[in-house]
Amino acid sequence: MRTLPYLEDIHLVYYKYVINTLFPSKGNNKPIVYTLSLLHVIGTIMISIGVFFPPNYQPLYLFYILIIIMAYSLFNSYCFMTLLCNKYSGLKNSPLYIRLNTARKILIVNIILSVISIIVPKYSIYYSARYLFS
Repeated sequence: MRTLPYLEDIHLVYYKYVINTLFPSKGNNKPIVYTLSLLHVIGTIMISIGVFFPPNYQPLYLFYILIIIMAYSLFNSYCFMTLLCNKYSGLKNSPLYIRLNTARKILIVNIILSVISIIVPKYSIYYSARYLFS
């Protein structure tokens, strides 16, 4: 049997990598880089939890997701925020270390869920969760 590293060790390695990429300890443009990185983290959280927003916020969320997916195509599979942070930090790393196809699939699923929430609000994740937990 092959010995694999423990999952918590893998999470720790990725956590350190992401923190060092987003908030580098060296460089002259720390305030700019840290501000952009904080906005990058907020944007990533919005991508993750946006499908749970009420249906009246879904058009804005859909617009944001469409911008993200178009930017991936426009900037050769890189996020525009990553490129902006890299420009000011001097690094060439990407904090999101997943395959582009995986990112696209996630974004497409979010787009589909958002469109469903816009077209038929009663089938949105927001109302489904409210129904389940009330």
